[in-house]
Amino acid sequence: MHVGLVVYGGLDRTSGGYRYDRKLRRVLERRGAEVEVIALSEPDSEPETETETGVEPEPVRERLDRPFDVLFQDELCYPSLVDCNPALEAPSTIVALVHLLESAAPDADPGGETAALERRYLESVDAAVCTSAYTRDRTVDLVTTDLPTAVAPPAGRHEGAAVSAETVRDRSTAPTLRIAFVGNLVPRKNLETLLTALELADDGDDGDGRPSKPPLGEPDWELTVVGDPDAEPGYARAIRERVRSSGLEDRVSFCGRVEDETLETVLERSHVLAVPSRYEGFGMVYLEAMEHGVVPIASAVGGASEFVADGQNGFLVDPDDAERIATIIERLTADRKRLATLGCAALETAAAHPTWDETIGTVGSFLARCVDDASPSPVGSAEMSRESRSNRRSTVTGDTPSMADYLEAKRSVDDRALNRRVLERFSAELADREEPVRLLEIGAGVGTMIGRLAERDLLPDRVSYRAVDRNGDGIARARDRVPAWLEAAGYDVEVRESGESECYAGTADTASTATTIVAQPSDGRTDGRLEIDLEIADAFDIDEAADAVIASAVLDLFDPEDALPAIDELLADGGLLYAPITFDGATGFEPRDSRDERVEQLYHQHMDEIRDGGTSRAGRALLGQLPERGWTVLESGGSDWIVRPNAAGENEGKNDGHAAYPGMEAIVVSHVLETMADALAAFPDALEPDERRAWIERRRRELADGELVFVAHNLDVLARAPGD
Repeated sequence: MHVGLVVYGGLDRTSGGYRYDRKLRRVLERRGAEVEVIALSEPDSEPETETETGVEPEPVRERLDRPFDVLFQDELCYPSLVDCNPALEAPSTIVALVHLLESAAPDADPGGETAALERRYLESVDAAVCTSAYTRDRTVDLVTTDLPTAVAPPAGRHEGAAVSAETVRDRSTAPTLRIAFVGNLVPRKNLETLLTALELADDGDDGDGRPSKPPLGEPDWELTVVGDPDAEPGYARAIRERVRSSGLEDRVSFCGRVEDETLETVLERSHVLAVPSRYEGFGMVYLEAMEHGVVPIASAVGGASEFVADGQNGFLVDPDDAERIATIIERLTADRKRLATLGCAALETAAAHPTWDETIGTVGSFLARCVDDASPSPVGSAEMSRESRSNRRSTVTGDTPSMADYLEAKRSVDDRALNRRVLERFSAELADREEPVRLLEIGAGVGTMIGRLAERDLLPDRVSYRAVDRNGDGIARARDRVPAWLEAAGYDVEVRESGESECYAGTADTASTATTIVAQPSDGRTDGRLEIDLEIADAFDIDEAADAVIASAVLDLFDPEDALPAIDELLADGGLLYAPITFDGATGFEPRDSRDERVEQLYHQHMDEIRDGGTSRAGRALLGQLPERGWTVLESGGSDWIVRPNAAGENEGKNDGHAAYPGMEAIVVSHVLETMADALAAFPDALEPDERRAWIERRRRELADGELVFVAHNLDVLARAPGD
């Protein structure tokens, strides 16, 4: 794939967006793409004198109107591209990379010139990659056309935890609360509100509700400001003058623009990162701080809410609410146990966040799909090119349902597929355990297994159920759905936030990565109690000694020889593994197509050779590995997925393909089709692009028309771990 990457001024700038662009180039090239950077001059800057290759730049249109497979444009270049894009004929497809919409800023005029220009620009591209769901929603809201989109959030600098939880706890005992501000000194980053908050915190005394003073000679807090003062020199001078006039010079230090190593040092010694920005498209700096167990005080305006949970792993604040920021700082100064708990929770969130390879994998697959679905650019007038680009928009699958939508949609498919004999044996084995029975579900998704077991009355009377998933969207939906499912199953339900459960004892201010749901039978038929903790976490990074681990539709994502020892570590001696819906190497569609066999072969080859971890024959691999490692297989059986349209007469009054299937099951098939399309794009030489495109378009059309049947072969496995 030949990609033209369009940015302002090259890739050496320090902002998070440019770091994303650098990672994008590096990972795409590692995956075999040819990426050519096209550095444009900003409208108010001096013209570029040379490109990265040292060649004198041509006019913008000539530089862009070349036969790229994808012309990938940083959306912030829209002033230079808005009038150019409609005239481009040679690129196969044009995709915008949207880090941050200027027209989405809180103080922007929605009817103003900026919004109009950004709208015109976005309507001149074929698709958009957005770095947060927040940005995607505002991008879609801005345009008047059906713009396909994908969300690909950035990763951090370490792609996981940079320090240990023990380091975070030890650091929290330092007498002075060390606060960092990381961001260019510009009004949008809002350093002035942070300074106001620190002045308010500094005005407190040791009376009731105020923090205790640290030892004599130690200040309550200190602030380190990291950021380029030359971005807006007048603003930077005003900030420095304010610090001087407030008498805070001995507690506020300015580092300016620093190298990565210096920034690492700042974060390693800090307790809190406070950047109450007016607006952040994503907020990479918050995630980078969380990798060091640094507690973020993040802007509530923008994408930070997608990984910062207020009061659980950090704080989300109104950019103008200096009083709340002051209160947070005061409380963290006084309560170092809470500071440590929040820091450890931030560390867990960072560890579970997608890596750069995962993110750029999403981008690469989306771009490949855009290229596959793009009609060949016509040789002719710009008007013909614009018409072709507009006409093919509808064929690019962009606004696909989220993973949480898919997980919820497949509940009815799983319900039909689950092997009843294996499930009932699992329930019987649990009944023989000493109560409360401790259950751990890994890859819990949106919590459908909890609802299923409760509704079918398959749980012992007293259960402690811990459900973990690294996908925050899924756990957020579980918090909404599980209480309703339990109430429908005949339970009285109480939801406890912020660590008020028996497992997470503490004050209302004590942070926890868990939401606790306590459910008891509403008819008083037993004194049963079901206590559920929903957590965002990587399953294999937690400590547990469970009676049973539930891994539904999970183990095909891991190599069995790696997964089984990790699961054994989560179990008490002789604990159970219940692994339903484990994919086992067969996928099929009706009506048949002559290309099906080759498509299925490539789909499974992608699982085996390219996808990180797992195998296309996970079910039989699991059955083979268990006895070799001393496990006892108690039951196993088939659990095939079958998704078919409703029977004749069931669609009366319905006029769309999704309504032609039970519940939301069309979403399941749509998700599978797009996953297969991504997999096929990884083998450009194995199946001609026209053949690939024809196959996927046929299947999408059959799904939309309510004609497609989908079948997948799975196995359900119940096994007992070795005991002493």
